[in-house]
Amino acid sequence: MILATLTPRFTATYSVTTSPSGAQVFVRGYDAANEAWQSVGRTPLKDIRLPRRALRWRVEKTGFETIEHATAAQDDTLGNGAIDLTFGAVGTQPPDMVFAPAGVSTINVSGAPLPSIAVPAFLVDRTEVTNKSYKEFVAGGGYERRSYWEGLEFVDDDGPLSWEDAMKRFVDPTGRPGPATWELGDYSRGQEDFPVTGISWYEAMAYARFRDKEVPTVFHWTKAALPDLDIASSLAASILPLSNFGSSGPARAASYQGLGPHGTYDMFGNAREWLLNHGGKGGWLIGGDWEDPAYAYLSTVSAKLMDRSRYNGVRLVRDSGTSADAAKLRESIDLQRPRLDSAAKPVSDDVFAAFASQFAYRRGDLKATEPVTMAETEDWTKQRVTIDAGYSGERLDVILFVPRRGRPPYQPMIFFSGIQIVLLANSLESIDAGFEAMPLDYVVKSGRVLVQPIFQGTYNRFKSSWNAADNVRNEREWIERRWDLGRTIDYLETRSDIDATHVGFIGVSFGGSVALPLVGLESRLRTAVLLSGGLPTKDQAPTALVDPINYAPRITMPVLMVNGRYDYLFPLEAQQRLFDLLGTLPADKRRVILDYGHGSPPRADVLRETLGWLDKYVGQPKP
Repeated sequence: MILATLTPRFTATYSVTTSPSGAQVFVRGYDAANEAWQSVGRTPLKDIRLPRRALRWRVEKTGFETIEHATAAQDDTLGNGAIDLTFGAVGTQPPDMVFAPAGVSTINVSGAPLPSIAVPAFLVDRTEVTNKSYKEFVAGGGYERRSYWEGLEFVDDDGPLSWEDAMKRFVDPTGRPGPATWELGDYSRGQEDFPVTGISWYEAMAYARFRDKEVPTVFHWTKAALPDLDIASSLAASILPLSNFGSSGPARAASYQGLGPHGTYDMFGNAREWLLNHGGKGGWLIGGDWEDPAYAYLSTVSAKLMDRSRYNGVRLVRDSGTSADAAKLRESIDLQRPRLDSAAKPVSDDVFAAFASQFAYRRGDLKATEPVTMAETEDWTKQRVTIDAGYSGERLDVILFVPRRGRPPYQPMIFFSGIQIVLLANSLESIDAGFEAMPLDYVVKSGRVLVQPIFQGTYNRFKSSWNAADNVRNEREWIERRWDLGRTIDYLETRSDIDATHVGFIGVSFGGSVALPLVGLESRLRTAVLLSGGLPTKDQAPTALVDPINYAPRITMPVLMVNGRYDYLFPLEAQQRLFDLLGTLPADKRRVILDYGHGSPPRADVLRETLGWLDKYVGQPKP
């Protein structure tokens, strides 16, 4: 009886059919890409039980293209336990393309749902277009043959361009035809299998014609990238840790193991990809690039059609184009993130007092463990301490990066990271001083302690991905996180090597926006540094109790905001709105706008601004 009750919790049930049948089916764990495949039989398969985890599938039949497929851990609970796959005979479809079924994309893009438009079945490139493939276009006279460019209306800031003038723009730094990232009309040695980047929308369109394919619409792209019910059954949570985000450069196509539901690779990270649809400043790119944080995976970038950024790549699709909605799929579309409600106002002091009472914090016995050293570098010692959370009998881990330079007592800077910590399960071992797209190592190197409380719903306290629409859970978790912050500062006050009278807060993105109630409620914080933050839209904080707009005016400590001029998650409007709402005296708040997007700000600038601010408002560390 107990086994019958528990089995569905740790196993999932699948039925697999193929057309034609008789295919051999293999599976392995999604995060076990280097492990051996396990055979589960030949199709049709009915009600096979497998471990409840995200899975990779490989389906083979002689004479047909092998199918790669991926499913999320919860798929069988959402009607996706029935897998029906269609083979393409060898030679009947391009070997570098995979099949995506017909349907309606239900994926939110930049925080907003797409219109419900049916997408016919189509083929999509397995990887982004590579330098080697694009070189065939260049060598084949792609920039000389007008037929590839017919009907494209070339426009720059000064107005329309002729075909001849446009071709003069589509050259590399040496003046040869080709992507902006090439030299002497060719890619760098050893880069043949890397994604081609530095191409405009026009070049992506011409190349597609060369291949008798199309640049994907946003509907094709999202249909290929994720399962239809990914919000509830998150395959993205498995794909993102295995994708090229937060790194120093692009990677060889498919070298990362982020496999999509239909067999694509690198749809998230690596190069960002052009869409067919117009809108915004001219066109859209999607998927994020190698420097972006992982949570940019479904954010769009608005760019001029002539834009040839080093991040810009493309993958192509091929469909019949005969559906009734074919024209609608290709129409211009607004893919900007939801705008701020300009009419929204903070609640009155009386209402805020009622809100604050629900967050009321009380000290208690911490029952702290002795610090345990997790890792050491020449710059710091990474320590782990466990204390009582003060609610529900839970324990709270606190990770500290204690400097190995300077003299105690060290000033502590409490860190709240980006949204990835509430979207994905991460280990305590993975915690570093910041993260690659927003490193904070310089804070510790300056002689300060960087403190990472393991807030409710993150790391080893992660239960499921954050859902902004779950009001009950959101309110409960933010109340608990307020206690997590209070308990952490209580613990810091017990350590003789830490100066808990000079506590700072560093919030990045999610931590510098949605987490602002914590800053407005904790009076022991001396200053706050908000990196790539801003006022979130209403859909990110749907109830008044946790809406940052009600807490920003109650933040009166000195605040530094560092933002990107081209931030697509918190655009200039959202940055300025938060800055204006802060209750800090004008002389004690500062907003710095640097030339970057959402992640990876210019290191020298952000280091200078952040450390200068901390020196001013919490004092210089002891040498």
